[in-house]
Amino acid sequence: LLRFTADGVDEFHCAACGARLEEARGNYKHAALCEETGITAGNPLIRDPAEAADAGLVLRRWHCPGCGVTLDTEVAQAGDAPLWDIELA
Repeated sequence: LLRFTADGVDEFHCAACGARLEEARGNYKHAALCEETGITAGNPLIRDPAEAADAGLVLRRWHCPGCGVTLDTEVAQAGDAPLWDIELA
């Protein structure tokens, strides 16, 4: 991700293609494409979390809508809102 200022507004853009994602005061993941799978898809050596936890965990991969490059990954509970990994004041 890159942070640009355009017309006095800070914005997040994809570092690979320059696509605008979100104003910097927002969560860029709302503008990104989300691929959600079981966490074992990210690493087949990880045991299924359902064996040890009640809540369903998922692996989310966030992609640029312009070029498809992976911007971020996160493990979260299914149904939860996207995690904020960058929040600017």
